[in-house]
Amino acid sequence: MLNDTGFQRQNYDDIVLEIEERARQIYGHEWSINDHSVIGMLIRIWAWFLAKHQQLIEKVYLSGFASTATGVSLDRVGGGVGLPRKQSAHAEVILTFTGTPSVQVPTQTLIQTEDGVEFWTTDVAVLNAQGIGTCPAVAVLPGLRGNVGMQTITQFVIPVQGVTQVTNENQATGGYELEPDMEYRKRLTSYQQGALNTTTDGIISKVSQVREVTGVQVRNLPSQGLWIIVDGGEETEVAQAIFDSVSAGVPTIGATVVGVQDIVGHLHTINFDKAEQVPISVQISLSVGANFSQASISTIKEEVQKYILSCSIGGKISYSRLFGFAYAAQGVESAELKLGYTNGINQNNNQDILLRENQRAVSGYIEVLIDG
Repeated sequence: MLNDTGFQRQNYDDIVLEIEERARQIYGHEWSINDHSVIGMLIRIWAWFLAKHQQLIEKVYLSGFASTATGVSLDRVGGGVGLPRKQSAHAEVILTFTGTPSVQVPTQTLIQTEDGVEFWTTDVAVLNAQGIGTCPAVAVLPGLRGNVGMQTITQFVIPVQGVTQVTNENQATGGYELEPDMEYRKRLTSYQQGALNTTTDGIISKVSQVREVTGVQVRNLPSQGLWIIVDGGEETEVAQAIFDSVSAGVPTIGATVVGVQDIVGHLHTINFDKAEQVPISVQISLSVGANFSQASISTIKEEVQKYILSCSIGGKISYSRLFGFAYAAQGVESAELKLGYTNGINQNNNQDILLRENQRAVSGYIEVLIDG
């Protein structure tokens, strides 16, 4: 039933009572319509199908709203307001090869980590006179799993003659999962609210829509202006989003300077800062029982990596929370954990890591060791 309060779905019991009442009006009260009579059994069969139909109607009704739509229906709601879901993306990295001078590493050469995360080269690498060459590579599969730490892509799937070594001197970045419903719905709500104003939420909402932007922070510094910190995204696109969302005359500050033209061609200077990426390392030592599966090692690493990457700009990496990822694996009896920066595990390894307001955590060395 649709009324001023929205759609109210009839449940099975309500439908049975309504059909029974209608049957009495037609056939009289002397008819037996209990659940042991023929007509009573038929009523309950019809009511079951009608209740399923009511569920479908409710689902169709709710699919029209960002707060209740799911899956493809939520995509269509977002498309209607010009805010599509962020799609999954492949991680990218620069690989360094060592071997015989002048040897070429062909495009689409497969390289992998010890955990089996595969990358393929997107260009030809030619080794120079010192026997060193570089080329870009992308993860074979999209998602966060491709954001592996530095010096972890070290194994050839198929050896290349004349090449003895391969590694990545920097972390692979840019791998994203398909945006889940909860995060997409939150962004849609923020977008609809931010479209009406130029508050902090409005600026964050606008800049967050830029492709490959994964985090935004806005600080209002009195007598200086707006300090906007952005993680990811192309500089000109980020600057345009800031220009479109900040009120005229409000200064912006930051080391990144981009000129943006208004509709009549006047040039305006937009300043912002890119988030400083801080590689975080985690070392987990496990004592395990006989029912522990080696496959759980990869699962623990992935969950730790997801947690680190989910930390907002200026956020906190919780030392105690990391234990939950270890003990979630079947067969783990005890766990010891070290948490720190990639340039060295903390000596005080039972402390949280507090990021500065312009820092964003990224995954560094993630190591899971089995005692014994």
